Amino acid sequence: MVTDLGGPVPKVERHEHEAPEFDLHEFARTAVGSHRDELRLDEYQRRPLEPGTLRCLSFVRDVERSTMRYLRHVLVTPTHKDARITAFLTTWAFEKYWIADALDVTLAHHAREAPGPGSGRGGDAAIWRGVHDRFAPIRRALVDNTLGDDVIATHMAAGTVDEWITRAAYLRIARLEDHPELTRMITTLVGVKARHLRFFEAQARARLRRSSLACFLARRRLRRSLWPMNPPGDASHESAFFFGRVFSPVPALVEQLDRRIQALPGMAGITLAAAAVAAGVPQRRGT
Repeated sequence: MVTDLGGPVPKVERHEHEAPEFDLHEFARTAVGSHRDELRLDEYQRRPLEPGTLRCLSFVRDVERSTMRYLRHVLVTPTHKDARITAFLTTWAFEKYWIADALDVTLAHHAREAPGPGSGRGGDAAIWRGVHDRFAPIRRALVDNTLGDDVIATHMAAGTVDEWITRAAYLRIARLEDHPELTRMITTLVGVKARHLRFFEAQARARLRRSSLACFLARRRLRRSLWPMNPPGDASHESAFFFGRVFSPVPALVEQLDRRIQALPGMAGITLAAAAVAAGVPQRRGT
């Protein structure tokens, strides 16, 4: 469902040195909201999704829901001063909310129990994550505001990588299950996310090309990162299952993702996708 967010969209100036044109006014005007009316849930009555597919959908649902954690880290840095990027992120967060909602409705429709948001082990790890989420933005603000606008390239590169890997995950889940309604829903969600990728990738390439410091910062942080970059709670057990089922059986796809990341300016040699799979599946087990 295309949703008009209401009210006039403020004019955002674009400078010559910025990325190729992305129509923010059109993006905001045609923001895609709830998918509920388009979901054919009765199709799952005849053929429910496999338990493994439900677990993977639950994991990516929680990844989509981690948007607000990402924004808490990003919007305390110089990125929030860039009007085009903050305008984009507003609609981006709105669309991701409804993507997560579509996955939520699909999971809830099934009688089988699927892990809820932020599921996983609690205890000390959950407490530590809460403390980290509270104070990490403060530390990030102090560091990144010292570094200046070159930090923006890092956020755009991270967004690009996140979209590439998430898209690959959705398509793998659809292929593994081979359920017509799931494939239809995922095709719709991937189509919504295609606009997100166009913005992130164009911004990342343009900003990395024009600054060696931006390349250095992005390279350093991506080398230290794993996907998902804003993990959904303490979901280590679900992460192991997800990577073991979705990515471990297709090393060629993982290699292809890393080649795509390496093609970003200044990112040669980075193997983020392979590192994420290796970290997500510490031991090869049956899936």
